Amino acid sequence: MSTLHERLAALADEAPSALPETGLWERGRRYGRVRRAGTVAIALVAVLVLVGIAGVTWQQGRVPDPAPAGPAPGLPDRIWSPSPWLDGTEEGGPLGQLAALLPAARGEMVGSHLALVGISAETGDYRFLDLPDAAYQLGITDAALSPDGRHVAYWLTGTPSGAANPGSAEVPVVGVGLYDTTTGEVTAYRPTVEHGLMPMTLAWADADHLVVDAGQITESAAEGGSGFGASSDGPQIWTVGEPGPAAATEGRGARYVAAAGAGLLLRDGSHHSVVVSRVEDPSATLTRFRVPGDEGLVVSRALDATATRFATLDPGVTPGDLLAGPISDGGAGGPRQAQLVRVPRTGSTVSVLGWTDPEHVVTLRELGPGSEGMDVVRVTVPSGGAETLIRSTAHESLNLQLATDLLADPTVAGVEPPTPLDPRLTVLLGVLALGAGGLGLRWWRRRVRA
Repeated sequence: MSTLHERLAALADEAPSALPETGLWERGRRYGRVRRAGTVAIALVAVLVLVGIAGVTWQQGRVPDPAPAGPAPGLPDRIWSPSPWLDGTEEGGPLGQLAALLPAARGEMVGSHLALVGISAETGDYRFLDLPDAAYQLGITDAALSPDGRHVAYWLTGTPSGAANPGSAEVPVVGVGLYDTTTGEVTAYRPTVEHGLMPMTLAWADADHLVVDAGQITESAAEGGSGFGASSDGPQIWTVGEPGPAAATEGRGARYVAAAGAGLLLRDGSHHSVVVSRVEDPSATLTRFRVPGDEGLVVSRALDATATRFATLDPGVTPGDLLAGPISDGGAGGPRQAQLVRVPRTGSTVSVLGWTDPEHVVTLRELGPGSEGMDVVRVTVPSGGAETLIRSTAHESLNLQLATDLLADPTVAGVEPPTPLDPRLTVLLGVLALGAGGLGLRWWRRRVRA
């Protein structure tokens, strides 16, 4: 049995030949400080990157300072393409009186949909209109801005009482909505609908009267119907402030009815003639006149407020020449006739917006072949002299609608809309910043050794 002395000697033989080097405690503390400092630095860089992304996003989405308030609202002299990520009226509130209405793609986290952008006549701000139950974003592309810019009419989608049949549209239409651009309130008219409505006409006769025409689809898709059979009782007149439209005493059987502004209605009187009546009494013919070469009133046209001057486009040609002139009295009991002349240098005209006075017609004109941009031009009749009122470089300029009551007023300086960053890109950059920070932290911890 070994003695205590022998065991201690054996343990001494197994002990290391040298003591640990001096300063080991200080090295360990220094190592800990370096790792903590590196961790804080990497985290700080990641935070700064995230703050930078947020700052750029805010700056890009910041609404520019509105144009100084003028003595009266006006149409902007420039119109730009709106960003898909603009605020809507739910976030920013109603725009008030509108100068223009423009269709545009509205971005979503997955894909996009068609929507309407309003441009304020007072501040020049752009904003998507959040319209409840709008069929517009689902494929029904008819909407109508009132001449004073204070209301927008649009088709409503919903569930009919019977089996739904959207007909030629993508979704079933069940009524009409009237959006107040000042209050943001919507008056919804929903008649009894069994299968859906076939939209036909949605146009303003003046700031207080909307012309509505929609046929009841007569067959359901479940019954094997084609969706194109529709029965209409003719146009209805919706007076602003009323809960819905009332049937016009005239209109059944009319091939085409359109609102002409200034409280006037037009309809096809057959034999190349136009019948004009007032919205207050659609059954009473105000005047009838012939339009040479117009076989269906399918081209753009405008009647002046006195119903004595008419403007249209060269039939069957778009873009085409502007045709304009007075309506003759039709001597010796003969029919009245529009004395149209081909206005020179107007071959790029795509639509007629209206008369501002006896010598001037406002039209929409292509910027150039293949261009989506348009100019709103005031044309002198019959000389063809032109003054550009508005230049629009928006993608959907062809479908631009203006508050026509403002056409005769001076334009105001346009305000370019903000261009917010795609929120999907913001999220992606944030994730990448966090991922890069995590990888950097892992690399740093591996690199720094005690």
